[in-house]
Amino acid sequence: MPADFSDFRDDFQDLLIACMMREPEHFTFVAPAIKPKYFTGIQPTLAARCMLEHFEKYLRFPAWEILEQRLDEATRQLPEAEGGLAIDYVRKLRRMDVGDWEFVRDHVSDFVRERAIVDAIRQSVTMLQDGKIPPDGYTSLFAKAMQVGRDLDNLGYMMHEDVDRVVSKVMNVEYGLKTGFPKLDSIWKNGWAPGWLIVPAAPPKRFKSGFCINLALNVVSPSIGRDVIYYACELDEEQAMVRAMCHVAKLPVDTMYESSMKFTNLVKQAMNECIAARLLFKSFPSKTATIADLRAHAHMATAQLNMKPRLIIIDYAETVQPSDRKEAEYRQQSSIYTEARAFGKEIGATVVMPDRVKQEFVEQAVPNMRALQGAFEKAGIVDVAFGLCATDMEYLEKCVRLFVFLNRHGPAYQHLRGSIDPETWRMEFNQNIEFDPRASAAPKSRNRTGHRTPQALIDEGM
Repeated sequence: MPADFSDFRDDFQDLLIACMMREPEHFTFVAPAIKPKYFTGIQPTLAARCMLEHFEKYLRFPAWEILEQRLDEATRQLPEAEGGLAIDYVRKLRRMDVGDWEFVRDHVSDFVRERAIVDAIRQSVTMLQDGKIPPDGYTSLFAKAMQVGRDLDNLGYMMHEDVDRVVSKVMNVEYGLKTGFPKLDSIWKNGWAPGWLIVPAAPPKRFKSGFCINLALNVVSPSIGRDVIYYACELDEEQAMVRAMCHVAKLPVDTMYESSMKFTNLVKQAMNECIAARLLFKSFPSKTATIADLRAHAHMATAQLNMKPRLIIIDYAETVQPSDRKEAEYRQQSSIYTEARAFGKEIGATVVMPDRVKQEFVEQAVPNMRALQGAFEKAGIVDVAFGLCATDMEYLEKCVRLFVFLNRHGPAYQHLRGSIDPETWRMEFNQNIEFDPRASAAPKSRNRTGHRTPQALIDEGM
């Protein structure tokens, strides 16, 4: 690799091998992240390969004599001169001054990340020449390369040393993401953390997209001001954005059809006051995009548009293509949850991914963990799950309730009542209501079971 394309000279890679051999107790942790292909030149690559193969088998770096022996065995099939050069290279390493090993250790993560990116470039060129496409797309090669070495920058927290660091990070206003719904923000004191998976659950046509539109606009509002990516996998991106525009301008969609110019001007005026960050809408046809596809797009968008998304909305779970279609269906769905959660952690964003409840829960007042398809698989993955609930009567009256039935990070069974304006897609929650445990198992009809209906439980002040 030409020096012009590297921040690290070949001398650094030589010094790195020498430090790993001479100061092994300080470099053991870096071995899993280093690959022989990250080194340039025949001798450095062979030396690194022999050293790392020894480490993989014995969990320690070899002695100098063992390294020379391994190199001798590895070069027996090469011309004699190459074997001699390899031994000379190791002896050069033994003479190197490793007094600056701390500097080398502190720059290992940057070194392996740079070399991983260069390797991704090589792979892309080779695939293009061969007419091949990586399974997850070319962008994914670079997204993965950018993650190489990240763990080397953070070895974790030491209980008796890092109390101040942990409290400072968790309490930082930039750490948690507020929802913009005051009643919800009172449940999670510092908001939703990066990497959390939030699942709003509801029957079909019961405000899942409406909630997500409201949440996205809350997050990009001046009071929060964080970037959002909205993946519309059921609606087209244009339809999703039109709903957001109706919300912003407080106008029904009919206004757009009556006078598109008037509608456009009013939306732009309203956005000047209520949009303070970037909101990107992107659609994929239902069941055509995997989480890997969304990840690749997110990395491309953050790089090209200079975005730092703090919230990613995937609308909704059942419209995402499973990565492995050979698995049982319930495992496919839980794998989507697992991948979505990892996606959020990787990019540093909270992921909100609505899902549908099972048919038998449609008529119940509130859902529980059994309401999700593949319930117990999914329940162990999500951070927060809440139902967006409305009986037929409530739906007609434009009422909606939010019931938190799973909460990994706080109290569950919080129950809120609110309203929605279907014409402008504006939703709010303004009342805490008491939860009656009987509601989560309430049957559809009193006549068949002798129990009260969900509506009766609500009318009684649940």
